[in-house]
Amino acid sequence: MRHFWLALKEGAVEHRRALLLITGVVVGFVAVVQTLFYFASAHEAVCASCHIMKPYVEMRKESTHAASPASPATPSGASPSRRRT
Repeated sequence: MRHFWLALKEGAVEHRRALLLITGVVVGFVAVVQTLFYFASAHEAVCASCHIMKPYVEMRKESTHAASPASPATPSGASPSRRRT
C-alpha cells in the first residue's frame, strides 16, 4: 500500500500543471452553474412553478411591494392568509 501512495504522489508531482488546470476548469464550471441557478431562481416565474408557492406569489402581486424588483417573493414567516398592511 505504501508503494501505491508513493507512486500516486510521484504522479501528482509530475502532472501538477495538468491537475491544476483540470481542477481550475471544474471549479470554474461549478461557479458558473451556481451563479446561473442563483440568478434564474430570483425570477417570480420560477417561484410560481411550485404549487406551494402560488398563493405567496399572488399575495406579492397584490401587495404594495409588487413594484419593487429587489423585494423577495415572500417575507419569511408570512402565510397567504395573513396580509401585511
